[in-house]
Amino acid sequence: MWHKTFAGFICGLITITLLPSSLVHFYSDLSAISAAFFMTVGLTGWACIMTYCYGASSSKAAWLRGLYCIAPAMLIYLTAFFT
Repeated sequence: MWHKTFAGFICGLITITLLPSSLVHFYSDLSAISAAFFMTVGLTGWACIMTYCYGASSSKAAWLRGLYCIAPAMLIYLTAFFT
């Protein structure tokens, strides 16, 4: 159970940290609005990612589910960073 907790916690934290950062790269004028938006919506998204990882049958499956959430966020962030 602790493996699922760490998978959900770490993967949710990375995902919810990268998404507002990439939005700020695209729209630098909206940094305050995006921060407020992701503080409210981001906590719900983090809880959803943790629940998604808790639903896995094993610790390996939980980490894979977490990586499924991190991969799109990482691609969006890298696209925003290099453009």
